[in-house]
Amino acid sequence: GELQEKAFEWAASLGRGPVGAMGLTKRAFNHTVLYNLEEALDYEAHIQEVAGKGAEHHEGVTAFLEKRPAKYT
Repeated sequence: GELQEKAFEWAASLGRGPVGAMGLTKRAFNHTVLYNLEEALDYEAHIQEVAGKGAEHHEGVTAFLEKRPAKYT
């Protein structure tokens, strides 16, 4: 039905996204349930630094500035 169609559309959009950044986000999210707030925020800051140096970040920023969809590989 309609719900399944929307779910497939959403899944497809995730598949076109920055897989590495999504993996880092998942790791940071999982980290929050294991540690206190201060440790979780420190880990998130580390993850942001790692992600900001990656090719996916560069492509996302470049695509934004060029007003085009990002092309993640």
